[in-house]
Amino acid sequence: MKPFLFVSVLVAGCAATDDDPMVTETVQAASAQKFFEKKVYPLLAQKCGACHMASATSPEGTTSIAFEFVAWDPKDAYDLVLQSGVAGDFSVNAPITGIHKPVHFFDYRPAELDTVLRWLELERRGM
Repeated sequence: MKPFLFVSVLVAGCAATDDDPMVTETVQAASAQKFFEKKVYPLLAQKCGACHMASATSPEGTTSIAFEFVAWDPKDAYDLVLQSGVAGDFSVNAPITGIHKPVHFFDYRPAELDTVLRWLELERRGM
């Protein structure tokens, strides 16, 4: 019975640390980033990578961080997407949604767009 009590106290003690704002902020940030790395990055690599992969050249022959927002590594891609501005204000109008695509030749399938929108919502909510 004592091992059960010890484990219960330990679990309760760990749960109590979730109230700490520093812990909560870290966990939430990790959650949005992990969601991006696992769910959104593969979509970006497939849909956007041919033109927007880091070190890609734009049709005008220039490169810039605003143009390059897909990195070879998902963790690097997360930072690059945030720095490049394609996530915008994390709203449904963010460039990453593809809604404003006058020169783009792809469409997200409904489930793919939903995945991108779910990630933007996590970012907007600070998760």
